[in-house]
Amino acid sequence: MSPMELLAVSGLKLEHVQLLTEEDAIDIFDVGAQFVPEIALQALCALYPGVMFRHAESVPPNIFQNVSRQFPEKAFEAGFATQLERNVSRAILRKDPRKLYFLKQDQCAEIVDTELTNEMVAIDPLPVLRAASRWLTKDKMRDVCEEALQRKAGVEGYGEAHWSSFCLSGPHYGQPLSNQTLRAFSTPLGQIGQGWVRPLSVELTNLYEAGKLRNSGADFLVEAVRYTIENATPEQALDIAKSCVLRWDHTQMQVSIAPLSDFHRTGMDYTSGTWYYPRSTAKSKKLEVGPYRIENKSFGFAVCLCFGSDAPPIAAAPNTKPVYIRITLLGKHAAPLKQESWTV
Repeated sequence: MSPMELLAVSGLKLEHVQLLTEEDAIDIFDVGAQFVPEIALQALCALYPGVMFRHAESVPPNIFQNVSRQFPEKAFEAGFATQLERNVSRAILRKDPRKLYFLKQDQCAEIVDTELTNEMVAIDPLPVLRAASRWLTKDKMRDVCEEALQRKAGVEGYGEAHWSSFCLSGPHYGQPLSNQTLRAFSTPLGQIGQGWVRPLSVELTNLYEAGKLRNSGADFLVEAVRYTIENATPEQALDIAKSCVLRWDHTQMQVSIAPLSDFHRTGMDYTSGTWYYPRSTAKSKKLEVGPYRIENKSFGFAVCLCFGSDAPPIAAAPNTKPVYIRITLLGKHAAPLKQESWTV
């Protein structure tokens, strides 16, 4: 019996909740949340908080508050920062200043003050520079920029990963893959794109701006590129790996990385693999070999998935999870090759 039939007959019971998929939860919030008993609705909201935050108007206030306290970061990213306790929202920003991108102007004015601004600048000045004009005066903005410049000049490498996912199966993508060029890292967190019909969540991408890996004004040195094919059969993973080539894609330049079938695989199947760049730099008079550098000024950067003419379509049966490929860049941020200037 489907969730809609359960609602129509007797309401959704608590024992049914664990059997539901995220797609079922979306359907229930769209058409029938008011028919769900409160204890089952609370369990459903805790199981899929992202769906609940997108349908907040259908959720009783007490359940919304309980789930928000349980998943404060998801509530913050969904635009409910001011509904959380102020100290909780400030703690989230101290942990990751890039969360500023989720705030609106009135939320910034209520949560962020000069003390918190200084603390965030000490952690990661770039998000503060991009968002500070919402709540700082021009003089204070200049002070923040000068402090950020001083920190930027001495940036040392630190490890991080960036990832982006492209949905390959219908109805999410639903097009033949043969002779297609698909651009990953072109859709940021919270927006729809790259074959998906719903906003991209954090397990699909951690990109905050389309086409940029910019963080603290530093370039990103890619030491390894990893792919993971999710929800595919071994035969589908083999078809994808043997027909797909990855390329760096910049505004005026493309650089091939390698076919997926040449990546170092962790097992016999083709569901995942890693391409390693040299970890040490070997220099000669005319050649420098080392990690691939993505400059912090790169606008329109992407990783292209280029499929050949023999690539078969990837079909997903109804009510099953979509087949998608996640590209992860492993490396570190390092000081840029040339110093930029800031203008206020």
